[in-house]
Amino acid sequence: DRIVKPRQVDILFGNDCKSHPGNVKFHMLIDHLQHQYEDADKDGKVLVSLRAVFSMKGTGSRFLEYDDITQQWREIPDTRARNKVTKVIRNRRRYRKQSEQSSP
Repeated sequence: DRIVKPRQVDILFGNDCKSHPGNVKFHMLIDHLQHQYEDADKDGKVLVSLRAVFSMKGTGSRFLEYDDITQQWREIPDTRARNKVTKVIRNRRRYRKQSEQSSP
């Protein structure tokens, strides 16, 4: 399915999407789930990331990625969305650690 215009509740993967309302809500959820993810074993981490995907989808959000070839947004499969969620969690953890180390 091709999506020409993302909705306010959608999560967008691409450059300069952090301020999109759906992404802001998504990052708030990730902040809430971060400790559960950190404390979980490998299988638990998968469950936490799936919980994030289905929690957002349950509110009507779609996970969208920009297709440079067609120049349109497209919805990505749940498996890919889960992998992206995991990457976001790891990146936020890395960013937080760097911020803590650079603080006096």
